[in-house]
Amino acid sequence: MAALAVGLTVLLNISLLHAFIASLLGFLVLLVFQRTIGYPFIFAVHWLTEKLLGVELVIDKKHLQKIVDSGINPEDLEKDTSEETEEEKTKNEALWHNYLTEMSLFISPISKNFLRIGHHLEVVKTQNLKTVLEYVGLGFLGLCLILLFSPAKTWLQEGFFALDDAVRLTFDLIGFSLLLLFLGLFLEALTSPLEALGWWAGWYSPSRVYAEEPWQQLAPPQNQVQRYIVYLDGICQESTRLKPYAQNFLAELYGILPAQVRIIGNIMPYSTTNRALTDSERPLAGFWQWVETNGQKGHNGVMALINLRNLFKIVVSADDRYGPIFNQGSAGVILEALLHNDYPLGSKIPITFIGYSGGAQVSLGAIIYLKKFLKVPIEMISLGGVFSGNVGFLQLDRFYHLVGERDTVEPIGRTIFPERWPIAWLSYWNQARRLGIIKIISLGPTHHNGVMGYMDGERTLADGRTCRQQTVDTVAKLISFP
Repeated sequence: MAALAVGLTVLLNISLLHAFIASLLGFLVLLVFQRTIGYPFIFAVHWLTEKLLGVELVIDKKHLQKIVDSGINPEDLEKDTSEETEEEKTKNEALWHNYLTEMSLFISPISKNFLRIGHHLEVVKTQNLKTVLEYVGLGFLGLCLILLFSPAKTWLQEGFFALDDAVRLTFDLIGFSLLLLFLGLFLEALTSPLEALGWWAGWYSPSRVYAEEPWQQLAPPQNQVQRYIVYLDGICQESTRLKPYAQNFLAELYGILPAQVRIIGNIMPYSTTNRALTDSERPLAGFWQWVETNGQKGHNGVMALINLRNLFKIVVSADDRYGPIFNQGSAGVILEALLHNDYPLGSKIPITFIGYSGGAQVSLGAIIYLKKFLKVPIEMISLGGVFSGNVGFLQLDRFYHLVGERDTVEPIGRTIFPERWPIAWLSYWNQARRLGIIKIISLGPTHHNGVMGYMDGERTLADGRTCRQQTVDTVAKLISFP
């Protein structure tokens, strides 16, 4: 907009104010033409695009949401299925169930209609956060325009050039570094939904390599298992191999739980294909191998890149546009892990999810579809979870949210997701709280991670237990058995 206004001032020899008014009027005229006399032209362009692509071009948002929710082909949306007999319906359901159990389902989700497992529930959409961000963005743009076109620009330039050469060079390097950082973050934010969309389009099949953990070698036979526990780790995870702190936590938990339990922890929560970031099939595998190598040398700043990448995946999971696709991909990964660990379909064996930090958001998103497909009791335990308020709370029998008094990460979820605010009384979070599904439990003076974190096995609390032992004891008491 700024470049257009400056260009008009030069081209037409008018004032900057007149240029902005002309640009605004042109934009309004364009909007009117697009919705009146220009509509036949737009329709013709869409028709031509459909012919070139060979598929239906969906331009209506409600139509697109209907396709995502139902998981069927666009051509089938208008078909009348009311004439289907009960015998045909029963036969089709049986064929579909057999299809799922063969697990070829996850190779090409679109062609196999994976989304028939469940329907994404309608959510109460609140625009508070978006509105605030829009105003912040407009304010920042206004500040930039003021500095660009007002006398303040001249003052800043004069003050900058009056500085010493070394100081100016320092400012230039800082500005260039910040620009590169901003561009990198912007690129990562733009591309973060691509893996889920690629999975949806059937570009690649999920990885089926599962890292065996020590405690899994002690798992009871299939006919003795009374509960499955699925653990999804925080945003520092880059593969199906858990970090040492998570391995120690689950090993201690397995040691005090009854023998009739099987724990599944070898899942990469932030990938719809369950692939490690260093997997050779990933385009940026070399970069993530470099990050992992430097991280093992103690360069924590480099390892923060993994946290940042996975953080964007949490945002994708919580997004009402890409979330349904990402969450169903995660549900497929978890379902395959359950079957890999001998989970018997139709057995009604209950499942407990343990989601640490960002793993709570991925768990809640996947539970929506797993509940509809498996039809078994599901409970969840959140360890300092960061999650939105319109995910699978109403599909849970119980939701335990464990929070440390010194946790500075968990409050981020309560702040940035308006569905978690008390005023959003129709959100799933607030509905579940009124129904008594949610129970919040304090873990005392513990942090989110690191020293005195939930998984800290060295520092002790006032009662003599380590922070990890307190977490293990609390989680073990919450896991119920039939």
